[in-house]
Amino acid sequence: MTRAQALALLNINIDQDLEDQIETLFFDYKTKIYQQIDQTLLYKKWSKQLLHFLDAAKHLGYFKESNVDLSMSMPIFDKLQPMIDNFNQYQFSKMRLAKGIYESQNPAELTIIIDQLYLLQFNWMLYWNAIKLNPYELQLSERFDSQALLSELQSMATKNVNYLSDLQVGNTPVVIQRYIAWTQLIYQKLVAS
Repeated sequence: MTRAQALALLNINIDQDLEDQIETLFFDYKTKIYQQIDQTLLYKKWSKQLLHFLDAAKHLGYFKESNVDLSMSMPIFDKLQPMIDNFNQYQFSKMRLAKGIYESQNPAELTIIIDQLYLLQFNWMLYWNAIKLNPYELQLSERFDSQALLSELQSMATKNVNYLSDLQVGNTPVVIQRYIAWTQLIYQKLVAS
C-alpha cells in the first residue's frame, strides 16, 4: 500500500493534522462498535475494516502502543447452572468487553476485543440453542432489554424455574421465549457463515 492509497482509504485530508484525523476516525469506529455491541453478525465486518484501518494507519506512520489489559477468561455457560447465574456472568463479561472497547488505544487491540466478543456471543447463543420452545418469527435486528430479561429470570426463579431443563412453553414468559428464539436465529446465522 502506498501513502496515497492509505490516505485515500482513510479519506484523510493531507492539509490537516494527520494524527488528529486518524484518532478521530478510530474514535468513530469505537463509538459505532460500542453502540452496536449486540449486533454479533457485524463483528467479522468490523474486524476486516479495522485491519484495513490499521494497515493504512501504519503506512502513514501512525501506531499507538497499548497498555490496556486484554486478558479475560471466557465464561462457560453451563446448563447445570441456574439460568440467572449464566445471565449475570454473560452480562458481566459483555460489560467488561464494552469497557475494553472504550479504553482501546489502537485498531489491533480493538480487533482482539471484537474477537473476544464474538466468542462470548457465540457461547451464549450456543447455551440457549440447547432448548426448543415455540418458534417465533423474529427480525435479526430485534432488541431485548437486559433489565427486563433479568427481571423475568428472577421471577421464574421464584417459581422454581431455574435451569434450561425446567423450561416449558407454559412456564416461560413470552419475552424469554422470544429471546431464546432470537439467540437461536443468530446462532444459526453464525454457524452458517
